[in-house]
Amino acid sequence: MDPHRIAELLTPFFEESSAQQAVSRMGRQPLAPDVSPGGQTSKRNSESLQGRHPLAPNAAPAEPVALSLEQLDQISIYIDLLLGWNARINLTAVRTPEEIVTRHFGESLFAARYLLPCGAGTPAHVEPHLATGLSKTGATGGTPVEVHAEVRPNRPHDSQTSSQDANQSGTSPLPKPGSVIDLGSGAGFPGIPIKIWSPPTPVTLIESSQKKVAFLREVIRALTLTDINVFSRRAEDYPAASAPLLTLRAVERFEAILPAAARLLSPGGTLALLIGQSQVAQAQILLPTFRWREPLPIPLSNSRLLVRATLVEPSSSKLEQEST
Repeated sequence: MDPHRIAELLTPFFEESSAQQAVSRMGRQPLAPDVSPGGQTSKRNSESLQGRHPLAPNAAPAEPVALSLEQLDQISIYIDLLLGWNARINLTAVRTPEEIVTRHFGESLFAARYLLPCGAGTPAHVEPHLATGLSKTGATGGTPVEVHAEVRPNRPHDSQTSSQDANQSGTSPLPKPGSVIDLGSGAGFPGIPIKIWSPPTPVTLIESSQKKVAFLREVIRALTLTDINVFSRRAEDYPAASAPLLTLRAVERFEAILPAAARLLSPGGTLALLIGQSQVAQAQILLPTFRWREPLPIPLSNSRLLVRATLVEPSSSKLEQEST
């Protein structure tokens, strides 16, 4: 698929809403308070967010972000592989390239923009501010984000390509600091697009279907991605409390997988769900110890949302109870 057409289709997922643009012109941006399962704003966090500027260190890119031509080429190769493999195994119900761009890559990169605000092609780390205190309109701090083909030098690839499963040696992988875990990765969304968005960020794809594992490894090989691991066992076999950021999208048995996802999160870690509006209330009921953020509507969708929640550390929960 033509990279320039991909960039054109992805544009809505990087544009600011009119409300965001108005805030940008004002030179400031409101902050969304954390919301407890009961729907009440945390007093402690509300006070700590007063006066916090959205362009705090590590909070947002200083300039507009562009996908490089290399990244757009990677998406094009990914689409070709997905279409070819989908004829043999069931990876996605979406069959046309343009729909794949908008429904899979657009949604995944929209999440990446908010979860890893350092920007496309730049180092991204999961910082504490991701768990508390991000602005309501996202981590870009009102900075317009551009999507266009930009020629950049090829980045050097690590000599160690971690596309192979660490559990082949009989041991579970040890996640790296600042890593992202994509649970129930399936055809690789949003985990692989997140890796394309931020190449230095370590990513682990958890997928137990061996056919889908084979596809994921082929994509990783074809895109020459490094520092990305495929864990081909169940989530229950992965080390607990090891994920600072965990993504979950379009998985079966939603009510069963959420507790498994919660087990993997480290204290203060962020859970990012790409789900339908009807699933939000269910998620909040299933995970009552999480602090839920205001959902972000996904462009070009009537019901899909990016929902973020923070695993409240026991000490933090106790302090909040004492302050109310």
